[in-house]
Amino acid sequence: MLPLLLLFVGCSKTPEPAQIADFISATPGELEPACVETNDGKRFIVEGYVGPSGDVRVSDGIVNLYIGDKVDGAEIVGNSFAAEFKDGKHAKFDVTNQRDKSVGPLRSETEGQLQGVTLLTTTGDATPADRLAVVFDFEVVKHFQTGKITACRNHVVELRKL
Repeated sequence: MLPLLLLFVGCSKTPEPAQIADFISATPGELEPACVETNDGKRFIVEGYVGPSGDVRVSDGIVNLYIGDKVDGAEIVGNSFAAEFKDGKHAKFDVTNQRDKSVGPLRSETEGQLQGVTLLTTTGDATPADRLAVVFDFEVVKHFQTGKITACRNHVVELRKL
């Protein structure tokens, strides 16, 4: 019983409130302000709109969508940053003209024309026009030889309607 309890406690992080600007680099090629060692493994929550910003590509069940402060129709505009969403868990896509494309010896991607996005929140379906709270785990990526921070990744855990 004790190991199960420890496993459950380890999965229930309380998200820290953050702003979209914390995850946007001021200058192209520079890391965003939140991309520091002390944030590695933290869980954050931001409020904004979620959706595509240009092409959408699903690879190994993961899709990068954008979290931003403005939406135009179904596309995110203005200040935004990318996060990894699980296809079928956080988002469903209405795609036409699908075709598979090989991207390696054992991998393929499906491409097509995106007609719509349904976001799967804890309280029901949403669209990119709905303002959401996005909970995500933050990962600092380091160079394997130098240990220098090279990037940060945002892994979405939960979407909540506001």
